Amino acid sequence: MFNKIKTNQLLAVFLVLLVAVLITAVGGNKKKTRSFLSELTDIDTSAVTALTIYSAGNEDPVVLERQGNNWVVVEGATTHNADNSQAEEMLNTLADLTSTRLAATEKDRWENYEVTDSLATRVEVKAGKKVAAELYIGKFSYSQPPQQAMSPYGGRQQGTMTSYVRLAGEKEIYAVEGFLRMMFNRSAGEFRDRTVLQVPRKEVSRIALQLPGEQFSLSRSENKWMVDGLMADSAAVAGYLSGLARLTSSAFLEDASLVSGTPTHTLLLEDANGARLGEVNAWFRDSTDIAITSSVNPGTIFDGTQNDLFEKVVQPRAAFLPGE
Repeated sequence: MFNKIKTNQLLAVFLVLLVAVLITAVGGNKKKTRSFLSELTDIDTSAVTALTIYSAGNEDPVVLERQGNNWVVVEGATTHNADNSQAEEMLNTLADLTSTRLAATEKDRWENYEVTDSLATRVEVKAGKKVAAELYIGKFSYSQPPQQAMSPYGGRQQGTMTSYVRLAGEKEIYAVEGFLRMMFNRSAGEFRDRTVLQVPRKEVSRIALQLPGEQFSLSRSENKWMVDGLMADSAAVAGYLSGLARLTSSAFLEDASLVSGTPTHTLLLEDANGARLGEVNAWFRDSTDIAITSSVNPGTIFDGTQNDLFEKVVQPRAAFLPGE
């Protein structure tokens, strides 16, 4: 009888403990164990409408807004086309932000990790009027790989870059992988779309150029290029197209009056069906005053005098003829 009572008591204690464990597992926060968060954000990237970045030392924030399938950089009352890949990379980084460890739990450690209001790069993610996430990005550290440490794929292992972040309204500081400050702490101009042309050169079958006093076209027949019916220098055409395939520039002009009236130079690229792949217009006033626009990046004006941009876009007919 005594053994039976003892067994029943032990069974009762076991059941109580089991219930307590189950309640903790089901009701507890899967992302949080005491004060440690593994997943720092919970963002539906498809619902995000804006990213606002407050950088230390910059008076005005950088605002990126989603407009349809594209992003724009907002500067005061003006907007510019943003680099979509940069915006999406930042958003995906925030959505997948996972901590590797808890670095500190006290407010008096904020300054040491540069996550205070004055030292941090603050990022606010909005979905409509709702703030989906807000965090402070602080300093970073770099850890060298152990001596003689080898990658399983051969070669030496890479070091570890660690950034420190704090969630708005919380004291804890978390360590995450990567150099987040470099990604987010940039000027508005660095987030702009720098694309002048981006065309699949193998699809280009016709190139039309219009210059003052000269107008001509190059057409491709199988693997041969012709200039107004004359055999072209295939190497010259290939080199020209290679330069246009992914042409970028970070030299922007803001005065819309620079592109008023009829352009002095025009480049048109078409495929075999006559569909336009890209068009570039230039307003050449002198060698120090050249404005360029592109159908690939509408609304943006580039400075054609910088980094030989004008020369990369506009070539005379003689440049494509053999022996010239």
